Amino acid sequence: MSHALFRPIDGKADEILDFIMQAPEVRAYPSVSYAVRLACEEIIVNIIRYAYPDTEDGYIGVGIAEDGQALRITIRDGGKPFNPLERERPDTTQALEDREIGGLGIFLVRQMADRVDYAYTGGENRLSLVKNIRKE
Repeated sequence: MSHALFRPIDGKADEILDFIMQAPEVRAYPSVSYAVRLACEEIIVNIIRYAYPDTEDGYIGVGIAEDGQALRITIRDGGKPFNPLERERPDTTQALEDREIGGLGIFLVRQMADRVDYAYTGGENRLSLVKNIRKE
């Protein structure tokens, strides 16, 4: 199991994403790396932009585990409570100019992961992505 804590996070999106993509659990399954990268990048960028509006001294913790069936990446932060899964799904049938701004990020995350879970516990947002894997 791989773990890391990043503090401060301002300007560290690439470093956090590199940690995830270089973790042995992720590297072992190249067929899911594209989906993992897109989903994690969206989550990390949004945490950096929005979780800590009053201070730049935030943190992001990352935990990565796999059990031969699924890869689980848990991203946690101590920012303001926010459950992205409660957002209404965007109407992707509408023309782009008719859609409301925002909401596509979590839609993308849901499309890339097989399951997405959220909990606010111990003063932290915890978003977990589960991606089914197979031996390659």
